[in-house]
Amino acid sequence: KIKAEIDKQIALYVDAKVNFKTDDFSLSLFKNFPDVTASLNNLSVINNAPFKGDTLASIGSFGITVDLWSVFGDKMKINKISLDKPRVFAKVNKEGKANWDIVRPQPLDTTSKKNQDTTSKFSLAIKKWEITEGLVVYEDKTMPMYVKIDKINHEGKGNLDADVFDLYSETNIEKFTFSFDGTEYLTEKKVTAEVTMGMDLKGFKFTFKENKVQLNDFGLKFDGFVAMPDTNITMDIKYATT
Repeated sequence: KIKAEIDKQIALYVDAKVNFKTDDFSLSLFKNFPDVTASLNNLSVINNAPFKGDTLASIGSFGITVDLWSVFGDKMKINKISLDKPRVFAKVNKEGKANWDIVRPQPLDTTSKKNQDTTSKFSLAIKKWEITEGLVVYEDKTMPMYVKIDKINHEGKGNLDADVFDLYSETNIEKFTFSFDGTEYLTEKKVTAEVTMGMDLKGFKFTFKENKVQLNDFGLKFDGFVAMPDTNITMDIKYATT
């Protein structure tokens, strides 16, 4: 009955076929006690026309660990989100249509103030996330451009509940390929990146603190900031090889 209701809501909001089985869903209070852990295996999203039959995304395993008591409040505290073997195939056809544009338009409800107030009060706080053996393929036939990022391993952490915090991320890509207008500029290059960003969400300012990006044997470091306090963008970035 729960799956039938979920399928009903997906059909209402998503213009694509979402595949999952109830047997692949699990909920545990013991795996990360006292947090609650939910996981779902073998989830996929298949496009409708004009990309009918194409896989937009699939996930081998999705897991989320949540502070148990926050589930009953107006701010859900997520301690960890993990994606194992996610696959994303993003496409733009020659007519400029993107295959990820799958959200069905909904009528705007301006009559229910109660619903609007409830929505505005609820928020999320996420501490840590990780991706294991991911794959992202992007193909834009209007340019034309092709990008393939294979075997992505990524983890990040930061107090996203705060207005000012440090965001740390570490990314390893085994094979990075990039081509544009028929010319292949990068072919299965290895990329590693360790980045610590100072995040000022109120001032909308992002500062490079400690960072290192490596493309095979070619390394780069960045120092400076990017700020968007209004419609203008202010930046002062210095970079150097390592």
